[in-house]
Amino acid sequence: MSKKTKGKGSGGIIIVILIIIIIVVLFLLFGKGFGFGNGTGFGTGNSSESSQSTQAQAEETSAAARESGNRTVEKITVEEGSYIYNNSTMELEDIVSQLTAKEDEFTVEIVNKEGSKDAVDALAAVLDENGISFSVTEQAE
Repeated sequence: MSKKTKGKGSGGIIIVILIIIIIVVLFLLFGKGFGFGNGTGFGTGNSSESSQSTQAQAEETSAAARESGNRTVEKITVEEGSYIYNNSTMELEDIVSQLTAKEDEFTVEIVNKEGSKDAVDALAAVLDENGISFSVTEQAE
């Protein structure tokens, strides 16, 4: 009589699958996957670093846009439902009256920094009604 061995080849398959899973997890943690922190795979626990770099990138982009052509960029920040224009918290109507009084060509950059969607939508609607071109950028914390 012959003796049947159960699952003799399945042990090798399980080991290969485990090795593949370990490689994938290591790649995701230390590669470009779901690492923690500054993109290096390790976090510092300080979120101000990423906030400062995001803000610096936004300012560089805004400065580059201002220098391109004769068209200037007017920056309006929406933060917690408030509008910040020219370093002052202003009402929507005041911002629009200042913008419509400008004689040079410009584009408005709406920076949504923890602002409510309703506030951004209201600003965009008013700018659109007045024929003012704009773009919306999201700024992370």
